[in-house]
Amino acid sequence: METVMSSGSALAGDVNVHLGFWTNWSYGKVQGATITLSRQHGGFLIAFLALFVGLVGKSFWRIACFALHHYLSSANPEDGLYHQRQVILRNSMNGADGFYQLSRTLWAWKGRGNRAYLRLIPIIAAAAVLSLGFGLAGIFSSSISSFTGNEVLISGIDCGLLGAPEAFPDMERSFRLTNAYRSQQVFVANNFALQCAGNASNSEECGNFVKPSLPISVDSNAPCPFSPEVCQQQLGNIFLDSGIIDSHHDLGINMPPELRFQYRIVNHCAPLATNNFTEVKVVNNSSPRLQTMRYYYGAPNVGVRKTNYTFEYPFNTTIQMFNVTSVVLPVSDYSLA
Repeated sequence: METVMSSGSALAGDVNVHLGFWTNWSYGKVQGATITLSRQHGGFLIAFLALFVGLVGKSFWRIACFALHHYLSSANPEDGLYHQRQVILRNSMNGADGFYQLSRTLWAWKGRGNRAYLRLIPIIAAAAVLSLGFGLAGIFSSSISSFTGNEVLISGIDCGLLGAPEAFPDMERSFRLTNAYRSQQVFVANNFALQCAGNASNSEECGNFVKPSLPISVDSNAPCPFSPEVCQQQLGNIFLDSGIIDSHHDLGINMPPELRFQYRIVNHCAPLATNNFTEVKVVNNSSPRLQTMRYYYGAPNVGVRKTNYTFEYPFNTTIQMFNVTSVVLPVSDYSLA
């Protein structure tokens, strides 16, 4: 399974960030070729690139001078301008030095040398272009660190089931650890939603995901999705539609186009009428005796156990576990009004 892209606040030194080469499929196979480094190594790379570009510029000028020197060489007797130009091509160290020396030569020979402008200006222009081009390349070499929008790849080394029985033979300890972890996750998610959902001002703090929030349309005056007698009201219900969610662009699952997927979530919610659809049931074999409310909206068609009711909810909403007074387990994630 491919891992997930993140942007903004994710640091290359974090444990879960993949360090090394990877492909950012948002930019294709070629332009998306990416290397992620730690901050320290990234600083070294940028400094090295600036020096390397300068070295390449100097070497490129020396190669060009060698080619020009060889091309302009002549076995016939030549004037002083010819020999001075050849000396400069032979000894100038870089484009800036060549530009300066050739410009001085042109100034000294103007009006006296044979076709001085025609013989020197093309080389002076080439020296200026090369010197300026490689100088700008060295300055802007640091921009390589932000070419892909400061996105990193989450390695996914911690993926897996949390609190599996084989991992925690002690069920009480397993429950405590998983409950604490899930509580922390809910707290982090709640803070993220408050600070980042629909708020672009906290861009640095909201870069954990490719998108801080996903678009969703809400219709608060939707009709009843069931038979009329089942709903408490025929209008004023809620209809939620996520639209088409793309695994790459919306969720950040880094995959090539042919392996991506799209899906859509639609929820149609309405308060249900309980009159004539409920029954109080007493569980005789429980200690203490437990009363539950059963709701009859149709028999569920899932699971091995078949029942003639849709949902069963106890009046006592907590169950004590492991004989520890501070640990209680909710029977259901929802409460019915």
